[in-house]
Amino acid sequence: MWRKLFKSGNNEFETTLSTLTSETGAPKEVAEKVLRECNGDLTLAKQKLQVQGQNSTMAAKGTEQVPSSSSYTDAPPPYSEVVEGAMASPMPLPPPYVSKEKDSLLGELKAVFPDHADERCCTCFDPIRPDKSEGFSGEMIWLGLKAYHSECYLKSKGPKCEHCCFSLIAFPEKGLSGKWGIYNGCKYHEECYVQYAGPRCSACFDVIRVDAENGFSGRWIDDGNKQFHEECYKKKMFVEMRAKHS
Repeated sequence: MWRKLFKSGNNEFETTLSTLTSETGAPKEVAEKVLRECNGDLTLAKQKLQVQGQNSTMAAKGTEQVPSSSSYTDAPPPYSEVVEGAMASPMPLPPPYVSKEKDSLLGELKAVFPDHADERCCTCFDPIRPDKSEGFSGEMIWLGLKAYHSECYLKSKGPKCEHCCFSLIAFPEKGLSGKWGIYNGCKYHEECYVQYAGPRCSACFDVIRVDAENGFSGRWIDDGNKQFHEECYKKKMFVEMRAKHS
C-alpha cells in the first residue's frame, strides 16, 4: 500500500521529500531513495541520512591521511646523514689508552752505551753489554756512582704495571713485549690493557684502542652506561634508523 501512497507525483510524498532535502542538504535522488526505504517516515529518514553523511566524511578523512606511494616522504635518510648525526651527538672522546715510549720511564736519566766492557751492573753484577739471551740491550744507566743495565734499573726502580705489578719492560716468557701506555692515569703493559684492564665496546666487545689494522681510530663514545668504538656507534645508529623507517 505504501508503494502506491508514495509513488512519484503524490503531493504528501513530494512535500515530505522537499522537507527532507532542505533540512539535510542531501541530493534529491538520495533523499528519495532513503525516504522510500523508511516508508515515508521523515524523522527516520533524516537520521539515516545523517549517519550516511558522517560515514562518508570519516572515509574521506581516512583517505586523505594515507599518503600515496608517490608522495611518501618518510624514507630513511642516507647513510651520510646518519653518520653525521652519530658524530654530532654525543661527541666522540679521544683514545682512552695513550702509548708511551720506553725512554719516558727513565725520567731525566739517559741510557748510554758504555765505551768499554769493564762496567758491571750494580744489580746483577754482569758486565754491561748486549746479551740477547739474558734480554740485555747493552744500554747503561748511571745513577750517582752506580751503573746499571737499563733493564735492571727499570726492573728494580722503575714503575710497575697497574694490573700485573711487573716492571714495564719486556718479559718474553710472560708474553709481555715491553710496550706500555697510560689509561685513567695508571700505567699498563699494552698486553695487560688489551686483555684485562681496558674498556670494551658494547657492540663488538673488543677493547677500545687504536687498531688501524681493523679500522678503529681509538676514538670512543660514552652513551649512558655503555661505551662504543666511534665506528661501532655509527653502525648502530644507522641500523636503528633503517629499522625505524623500514
